[in-house]
Amino acid sequence: TGSGSNNYLTIKSLTDPLTVSPSNGTVYNPGQTIGNGTVVSYNSTTSFVATGLTTSTQYYFYVFAANTGCTGEPFYSSSLTGNSTTTNVAGGIPSGYYSSASGTCQPLKTALRNITANGAGVISYADLYTAYQYTDLHRNDANTADIIWDMYSDNPTGAEPYTYTYGTNECGNYNSEADCYNREHSTPASWFSDASPMYTDIHHVFPTDGFVNNIRSNYPYGEVVTATKTTLNGSKLGTGSNFGYSGIVFEPITAYKGDFGRASLYMATRYENEIISNNWASNSTANAVFLSTTDEPDAAKRKLQIYDAWYLRTIFKWLDLDPVSQKEIDRNNAVYYQTNQTNRNPYIDHPEYAAMVFQCTGLLPVTIVNFTAQKNNESVLLKWYATFETSFKQYDVERSRDGITFSKIGEVAGRNLSDYNFTDIDLPRGSVVYYRLKMIDLDGKFEYSKIVSVRLNNNFFNAIVYPNPTFGKLNIKLDQALSFAGTLSIADVTGRLVKQQSVSSGTLNIGLDVSNLSGGRYFIKIITGNEVINQSFVVIK
Repeated sequence: TGSGSNNYLTIKSLTDPLTVSPSNGTVYNPGQTIGNGTVVSYNSTTSFVATGLTTSTQYYFYVFAANTGCTGEPFYSSSLTGNSTTTNVAGGIPSGYYSSASGTCQPLKTALRNITANGAGVISYADLYTAYQYTDLHRNDANTADIIWDMYSDNPTGAEPYTYTYGTNECGNYNSEADCYNREHSTPASWFSDASPMYTDIHHVFPTDGFVNNIRSNYPYGEVVTATKTTLNGSKLGTGSNFGYSGIVFEPITAYKGDFGRASLYMATRYENEIISNNWASNSTANAVFLSTTDEPDAAKRKLQIYDAWYLRTIFKWLDLDPVSQKEIDRNNAVYYQTNQTNRNPYIDHPEYAAMVFQCTGLLPVTIVNFTAQKNNESVLLKWYATFETSFKQYDVERSRDGITFSKIGEVAGRNLSDYNFTDIDLPRGSVVYYRLKMIDLDGKFEYSKIVSVRLNNNFFNAIVYPNPTFGKLNIKLDQALSFAGTLSIADVTGRLVKQQSVSSGTLNIGLDVSNLSGGRYFIKIITGNEVINQSFVVIK
């Protein structure tokens, strides 16, 4: 560093050397181009984080010392040069990571516990701050700098009330919001007596404003009815009404309720043994959330459910309100690939595991997860997972050709299974078909699942082409009249289009003159709004 330097300009480039040096008197902003380089940062910190890099690529970095204490500043002096090649890891779930995850309820939960525990590293409390440069940064509203992603202060729909720069705003003392950020245990540390490895498990320890962290204290998460304190981004502390629990709770904004809910499920899974053997419910205010031996004397049932009924129901309400976001996916990848903890939150990777694990508690309303439709030869296989069913009668399977008007094609009785299936063997004519489930309770009340679709691309073998082979005249007789107007095209064996014409809705017979075609095989395709018909014929000369 240069004498008297108090700021540092960092530039990245794909080539060496840097073709243009920074100009004295010019302040450069992140993202700005200098010659063959791009500004990474300009600030007083002696470290930097370069984001948005490409995998398997060599980058060159140039750090210039800057003196901002004189007229005409900044003055750039000595520089450091280095290079690094990014890995070929683009993130994502490692191959085979969940290969041992099978079944439902407690067997699946324990399998996920073993997956997340075996081989997981333990990082230090100080290393949490270091890890946040990989796990919890995002671009500011002006897209000029990376800032700490603080879920207690972030405003996803407007201007942030304040922002934090990584490495420069760590707590420290605080007297109000915007003073500094620290490390928030979403499962309060007092609930597990500050024990390791929970104390530094980054999957539940997030960077947040220190003052708001203190406001939250060790109260459980929940929905507030009467707020005693409201933060600048709209988070609240106050008395709640949460499935029968009316104690004091802290409510984050809706955009992050699912984040905290999935972190809670991770803790209930990764540490299910510790929670039971060490009786977390007896610590501090934890009894408001965790099942105690008085609540549930059966240890096996406590191990599955972990949380009081009100809290588990609140979590699942929040999972629906705030599904897995790209933020969570990226953070999950960063924890695995860029920290020494090297494990993952399975409820981010596989949201359907949440219902599959906790369905046997009997506390959750019937919810369909992972509803899929898959073409299987000349049929469609429907598969879905269901949460534990109480006072439930059946699933009506409904089908549509346009995604709007549905009709019942079958029913499946509710049998408290985790997974169901239904095969549609009488497919309609069309290129796409749509399905939904009507979930009917014993009292007649019902709800609909989401709609899923599958592309059929039917070949209608009952569409007769004659005479075939032909010398020049060709007739096409369809088994049913076309529902929509469309296009008929003829292509040769190379795929070259040789003839095309319109066809009208209601058409049942089509006559073609193909006398101008050379000898050989040709392919007919008729495409309408929801129908695809393929046939072939041969011309003899």
